[in-house]
Amino acid sequence: MADLVEPCVNMLNAIGGGIDGSILDRLALGPAEFNASLYGMAGSVHTSAVKPVSATIASIVFTLELARAATRADGDRELGVKIIGGVLLKCALVLLFASNAALILQGIDAVVSQIVSAASGVLAAAPGSETQLLGDQMRSAIEDAGLIGQSGLMVLVLIPFIASQIAGVVLLAVVYMRFMQIYMLTCFASLPIVFMASEHTRMMGVGYLKRYGQVSFQAITLTVGVILYRTFVGEALRLDGYVDGGDLWQYIIANFGTLLLGAIMLGCLVIVSSATAKAVFGE
Repeated sequence: MADLVEPCVNMLNAIGGGIDGSILDRLALGPAEFNASLYGMAGSVHTSAVKPVSATIASIVFTLELARAATRADGDRELGVKIIGGVLLKCALVLLFASNAALILQGIDAVVSQIVSAASGVLAAAPGSETQLLGDQMRSAIEDAGLIGQSGLMVLVLIPFIASQIAGVVLLAVVYMRFMQIYMLTCFASLPIVFMASEHTRMMGVGYLKRYGQVSFQAITLTVGVILYRTFVGEALRLDGYVDGGDLWQYIIANFGTLLLGAIMLGCLVIVSSATAKAVFGE
């Protein structure tokens, strides 16, 4: 009869190993690299549908700003020239900004990707990054436990294993939804920008840029969170790791809460990373 050594070892390795490194690789990708077709579709929507609307709104906003500036001159020719000149300069800058909105967003994405790649390098030098995984540490004891002992061990670690897998799926879903939100924001890149020409609607453009920056910055907070989480898991599950020849059941029962805590913290990582990104941008 086949034993359950490999399933037990793999489950313990999955719990103690933390997060799949592919998640960090995805976070380091820009929107164009993550899914070129979706990014191209977002650009097409912006070019064909949103840009004409933005141009119309820009003409209306610019006209209103010039009309408002004309009333402020109040017959003073020199003051009127200065006010009108300032408004024209502001409108020109906003128009230039809106025309190159997609390029500006690409710059933000490039900066974020560079920071994420640099932060990911910290993971390789993190404490315990080269330590043997928990399941591999306990392999000999699992082999000696026999089929009955291995079955009981699987039952004990099943809940932490399932919890860690669910938390990992949630984290992966957050990464995918982050990119989806970036694609949606990219579709309307120029529209909020043209409202920055008016003092009354300026916050629409500022809010859009803050939101895009926050969503992009979440890749950095998630990466930092993953690094901190892996360090925590390495210390919590390996600092007082299993000693060869020790009591297998006593070790698992004594560390059951710690095994489950790692999975719970992985789920909380998503909430904390989002809150940190909002705090950085003043929300």
